Amino acid sequence: MSDKIIIEGLQSLQADATVFYHKLRHYHWHVHGPKFFEIHAKLETMYDHWAEVIDALAERAVMIGGKALPTMKDVLSRATLKEESEIPELKEMVAHVAADLEAIIQEARKLKAAAEKAGDEDTVAMLDEFTLTESKTLWMLRAFLK
Repeated sequence: MSDKIIIEGLQSLQADATVFYHKLRHYHWHVHGPKFFEIHAKLETMYDHWAEVIDALAERAVMIGGKALPTMKDVLSRATLKEESEIPELKEMVAHVAADLEAIIQEARKLKAAAEKAGDEDTVAMLDEFTLTESKTLWMLRAFLK
C-alpha cells in the first residue's frame, strides 16, 4: 500500500474536519436558550481544538509527500460531512455534532487500518491519539443527550 492512499485519507479527514469546524462555529454563533453559556463555551473549546486537528492532518499529509487541501472548493469536494445553514434547537444541534463526530471517528479508524497495513507507524500513532480523544468527546455529547 502506498503513501498515496494514506495521503488521500488524510486529505479526506482534513476536509471533514474543516466542515465540522465550520459547523461548530456556526452553532457557537447561533446557540440560544437556558444552557447558552455552557454550550456556547463548549463549542468554542471544540472549534479551537478542531483548528489544531485540521493543522495536524494537513501537516501529516505534507510530511509524507502529499499536500494539504488548499481551498474551500477542494475541501467541499472531498468532504463527506454536509455543511449546515439551519439553526436547529439545542438538542438537535448537539445530536448533529455527535453524529458528525462519530462519522469522523469511523473514518479515522479506517485510515488507521490502512496506515497499519502500509507500515506508517507515525500516522497510526497520531490516529490512535485522535480516536481516543474524540471518542471521549463523543461519549460526553451522548451523555448530554440522555
